[in-house]
Amino acid sequence: FFPQTPEELDDSDFETEDFDVRSRTSIQTEDDQLIAGQSARAIMAQLPQEQKAKIAEQVASFQEEKSKLDAEVSKWDDSGNDIIVLAKQMCMIMMEMTDFTRGKGPLKNTSDVISAAKKIAEAGSRMDKLGRTIADHCPDSACKQDLLAYLQRIALYCHQLNICSKVKAEVQNLGGELVVSGVRMARACLGR
Repeated sequence: FFPQTPEELDDSDFETEDFDVRSRTSIQTEDDQLIAGQSARAIMAQLPQEQKAKIAEQVASFQEEKSKLDAEVSKWDDSGNDIIVLAKQMCMIMMEMTDFTRGKGPLKNTSDVISAAKKIAEAGSRMDKLGRTIADHCPDSACKQDLLAYLQRIALYCHQLNICSKVKAEVQNLGGELVVSGVRMARACLGR
């Protein structure tokens, strides 16, 4: 949990790991789900320019937030720091979801987006549990209250993702409008 100054960092802190950073769900799904003879990805690519512009604006906003997160996370040593590891995993899954809204990336269909949302919610719940353990040992009551307030927001977002993913999964099982629900879910997860 100790921030590192630039002097404390060495080149080994920036070595690239050779492991797959995609969510497990995107690895498992290799075939495109067809809707009216087209893949969800192909339909996403055919969205009207107005919707593509809105998505691009939301993606740009997300990219900006991701850059801020990356800058903050890079200050901390992630070996043995489960919160940083979880934050990085959640960020990677969110990037996959933003790529899906642009018709790119490893997520191929609505069920992949639903599974990705579940993975983010699960990681958020683990982060909440770790954060509460830290809060329990925090001697400064103001810091403890701030941390608990942030954790409450994480729990709320996880709850929302769980509800959305369960509802969308049920709609999908019933044969609803899969592409629209997938786009709406991805956009809802991006905060818009």
